[in-house]
Amino acid sequence: MTGRIFDENGVGTAGIPVVAYRARLPMRLAGSALSDDRRVFRIPGLEAGKYWVRSEAYTLVDGTGWLPTFGNVAREVREARVYQVTYDNDTPDADISPETGALFRIGGQIICSAVGPLVVTLSSETGRRRMQTECPSSYQTSYHFEGLAPGVHEVFADLQGGAAAAFTELYLDHDMNGVNLQVTPVTAAEFEVRRASSYAELHIPIKLFGRRQDLAEVETEQEIKLPRATLSSGHWEMRAVVPGGQYVESIEAQRGSPRRTWNVEHPSDWFEVYIDSRYNRIQISVSNRAATIAGKVTADGKPSPGAPVFLWPVAESARRSLNGGVQTLSDTEGRFRFDSLPPGDYRVLTSFDVNEIDADLIELSQAAVVHASASQTATVDLAVWVAPW
Repeated sequence: MTGRIFDENGVGTAGIPVVAYRARLPMRLAGSALSDDRRVFRIPGLEAGKYWVRSEAYTLVDGTGWLPTFGNVAREVREARVYQVTYDNDTPDADISPETGALFRIGGQIICSAVGPLVVTLSSETGRRRMQTECPSSYQTSYHFEGLAPGVHEVFADLQGGAAAAFTELYLDHDMNGVNLQVTPVTAAEFEVRRASSYAELHIPIKLFGRRQDLAEVETEQEIKLPRATLSSGHWEMRAVVPGGQYVESIEAQRGSPRRTWNVEHPSDWFEVYIDSRYNRIQISVSNRAATIAGKVTADGKPSPGAPVFLWPVAESARRSLNGGVQTLSDTEGRFRFDSLPPGDYRVLTSFDVNEIDADLIELSQAAVVHASASQTATVDLAVWVAPW
């Protein structure tokens, strides 16, 4: 994706940081760049799909602040222009004219529980900033970040090795010089698995996966060993794999709740869990009243073997349980089957023209709606959908 950054006089500007997001919520960075000496930015390596592009907060030489602005000129995501990226093609003219406004500062003291190198990470929707410092023998140091746009920010301090950490989140609308952090030893989170209907403790094979996420990015997914694991403070996305015929109803902390009180979009295909640095008991609720959807794929009135079949849960709770949409292939007789489903409504689509689905594609294809009842099998026959492109 390429474009230019223009000032209020329509003059191109070099050295301005720009980021691209997939055009869906919650926003996650997909690429970044700086406008070059020709006043042009180029964000390479984007997958095909729909994107928003946005300038980051920036302070000009004369002290003027530029606020994060979507292309062409939009502060809010609902007004942002959507750019279509296709394989082996550049997407040009993603121009931005940033709005001027006040930028602010975050800083404060860090109280340490141990001595050693410390990394402080500031995150917002436009990216991450990091600074390195040291927890000295006096167990106190300081940090600061300049030139920040108004909005939600998270600050995470991590002692080398992950033995101690601090986390806070805030809404920035003025200079904040007293955001102090207390770096304390990280305690292990305790996990328990319960039957959703009775809350009885379950002893079943289960695999739990998670990834820490901040306002800018998500970290690499990792397997979390049960029943105890040491996890960094902050917000985590989690999913669990349970034996067939069952499904995960919820994964939630038993003390407190996610601390985000601002208008921050949450992922619709992960369970979000807030990890505190002091105490964490997390319950995984599993139901044995799973539903099944089965059927047959046909093309020109004949069974269609090897056809991709996509399942889209209508309810967000079901998407979290299944970690998004689900895909399978029809067998040699054109039959397909989805097991271990949360009860509810689903959209079902079969097509050789797509390799992933989202809400927009489901609507475009007018995918069939199927209701799956608890402990029952719903059936549906599908005709292969041919995409209009």
